[in-house]
Amino acid sequence: DLRWSVLEKLSRVTRFYKDASAQILEHPLGRPFVPYLPPLLVSHVQVPRGAQEVCNDYESARLYLARWAAAHMARNGNDSRGSGSNGSDPPLPASPALGRVWHEWITEHTECGEFEVLTSAQVPPLVRSDRPLAAEQWVDILHGPAGRLREDAVTIRRAIFAGGVDHDIRPLVWLFLLGVYPWDSDEAQRRRLDAQLTERYYDIKDQWLNRPVEHGTEEFKEQKSRIEKDVLRTDRNVPFFAPNDSTHGPREPGSVGASPPPGETASDTSASSSTGLPGTNANLEIMKDILMTYHYHNRELGYVQGMSDLLAPLFAVMQDEVQTFWCFEAFMARMEPNFRRDQAGMHNQLQTLRDLTRLMLPNFYTFLAEHDADNMFCCFRWLLIWFKREFAFLDILSLWEVLWCDYLTPHFHYFVALAILDEHADAISENLVACDEILKYINDLSGTIDVNSTLRRAEILFHRFRRQIEFLD
Repeated sequence: DLRWSVLEKLSRVTRFYKDASAQILEHPLGRPFVPYLPPLLVSHVQVPRGAQEVCNDYESARLYLARWAAAHMARNGNDSRGSGSNGSDPPLPASPALGRVWHEWITEHTECGEFEVLTSAQVPPLVRSDRPLAAEQWVDILHGPAGRLREDAVTIRRAIFAGGVDHDIRPLVWLFLLGVYPWDSDEAQRRRLDAQLTERYYDIKDQWLNRPVEHGTEEFKEQKSRIEKDVLRTDRNVPFFAPNDSTHGPREPGSVGASPPPGETASDTSASSSTGLPGTNANLEIMKDILMTYHYHNRELGYVQGMSDLLAPLFAVMQDEVQTFWCFEAFMARMEPNFRRDQAGMHNQLQTLRDLTRLMLPNFYTFLAEHDADNMFCCFRWLLIWFKREFAFLDILSLWEVLWCDYLTPHFHYFVALAILDEHADAISENLVACDEILKYINDLSGTIDVNSTLRRAEILFHRFRRQIEFLD
């Protein structure tokens, strides 16, 4: 017991700080200060190699146990209260884990017991389901008088929030969803808009494409190099972006569904570029053009690393250079604060997520604060590129179109982040003891998160939040 107690204390000192401190104390300029330091500090920093290896193994074991606990709770639920209901209660979500979140919303725990605080009539039914907007439904919606939509924007956004969109109709639906096409436009207006946007795009592109003088500027060279490096390492496991892939070339505008859905794993990565990264293909070259054109379109912001992550799913779906550019431009109008060089936008978002976590998950927030993780830096990548690297490629398409709906709130991405934290809060707080362990655990969630259960959990958390705010008001 004493041995494990010592290891527990050692593990609380993060590896980063231990290594950095050890390097300082072992440096010739740092050694004279060692006799003046507290013995306990020196003993923590200068851990013998054998003890350090045992400590590292212990930390790895905790991470393994945390991941195992999370998987176990996802399968079986970690609270039996979510498994049943009576005739007067609202129907619980199918997942026991989601049932726990639902139950915590409609009940209040006190020293005298558990009391219901909301009636069934006060609990709104969950909108989120697994049924996407089908192609047949969209065709019917699209063929109103003069090509106007038969349904209003709110009804369509609700349908998309409920289940997403069939892949075959995504290119056209996304043009409406991102605001490229006005919801109240008719077919003739959309055709004129297509012509105007095409002309405007190539005017912007001409600012750099056919101007040799511009190619000689330091700005152009720097941006060209940065864009090429980023594009060549973006989603290379997706066939549409695989090296020397000629089977998934761009389709003609309007040929919805001409290519198979992206998302399968590509195996051919043999080609390589001059950068040492996997080689290019025609689609990647178009992506480079789109990003360079955006740089000249928005000179104040320019191209910033991470934008290629936002562009890739758009291009894989639209498969048309002009339409992809304007969808990307609309998306970036929303995401631009994330890429400002002063990082004010990201700082504000992390603070908002911190406040939400403190309000909605108070016990977990206390745990994070006790372990110096309440700055929410572990969620930085989530917010920066909207979970692009956390979900599978096809799931990102479903997630983003739900977020673009703005059905419940334009800030639903915060509740998606909160849902992921809520899903793993118990596994993290019961098994991990250091900030770097929390960061590693959350980073390792990449590719393991289920999009549908996360969105359902996020919807429940949103309604809980709104109810709490209404109560406070």
